[in-house]
Amino acid sequence: MLIPISETCQRRNRSPRKIDIQKFCDPSIKPTGFGACFRHNIHIFLQEHAEPEENEVDGNRAWCTVIGLASNRFLPFYIIEEKCAPFAVCGHCIYGGWREILICKSKYHVIIPMDGEWNNQLKGGVLDVRTHILHGMIHSNGYGHLICINGIEGGSKFISGRETMDLWDRFCRILRASKVSLKDVSKKRSMELRLLYAVAFGHTWFGRWGYEFCSGSLGVTAATYSHAVATLSGVLLEDALVSVGEANSHKVVADIIGHYKSLSKSKLTTVRDVLRFILYISCCRCDTFKRVQPSEYKKIESILLASKNWPAGRVTTCLNSMLNFLKAKTGEVERRG
Repeated sequence: MLIPISETCQRRNRSPRKIDIQKFCDPSIKPTGFGACFRHNIHIFLQEHAEPEENEVDGNRAWCTVIGLASNRFLPFYIIEEKCAPFAVCGHCIYGGWREILICKSKYHVIIPMDGEWNNQLKGGVLDVRTHILHGMIHSNGYGHLICINGIEGGSKFISGRETMDLWDRFCRILRASKVSLKDVSKKRSMELRLLYAVAFGHTWFGRWGYEFCSGSLGVTAATYSHAVATLSGVLLEDALVSVGEANSHKVVADIIGHYKSLSKSKLTTVRDVLRFILYISCCRCDTFKRVQPSEYKKIESILLASKNWPAGRVTTCLNSMLNFLKAKTGEVERRG
């Protein structure tokens, strides 16, 4: 059981400063006292909204404030000031195409540890961990990088990825970060989430907060990327089925598409339509999508076994994984036989 952060601070003879996440992330509430320069705003934030930690982290000064969630829980929000060596090079800046940006003397790490670490002091090596709920870094010149984010699917029990992104986005806007980059490697199971969302909605998951394509591998430009997304999004489902090729695979894909067409109240005609609908019902809690008909899985199972391309044990394992995934998403799955 987690000890409330306030009790932890009392044991360490500290009076925590708290921030309400709903008010802090509300764009209609304009903060006061901040200027136009991140270099000055970060010091104002630390003075007014954070308390210095007793111990340094890997030789760096650290501060902590407490974020109050809607669930009446509190999480620690750490800021660590890291001094940079002369002529240091930032790999994140190079990857983001900012080679011409001069590295400043200091940079500030923003960290929310995973749930199990909320009541512990930060340990050495924390800047190299990639399992935090949030780890962002902003140079004192205002150029920053979102290094990692892990919400509910990443292991947190109390704060979602969207809430964490709202918090990070608001922090960057209030303190006037100049530009922020990220390397989008997020996945939905084994599929790149940036591809699913780009085809379904015209932008990646991070696009909700204004992140756009900056640079790609193998010389891919923004124009090439946009054209590819538009092309994939506009493919008609009939044409997509033709490209499947093999008869048995064609029938499986056709049955899957037909299943989602039967669930949708609107007409699904393109790849974008069906992907958008699938992503919608994957997080939908309404009764319409709660119960899964086992006959659909029996039909798919018989088709896969008839193709003789898959061992029976592997087919059963695959379908069981699908059932477990849907059960986790909807809370209820009916299965017979």
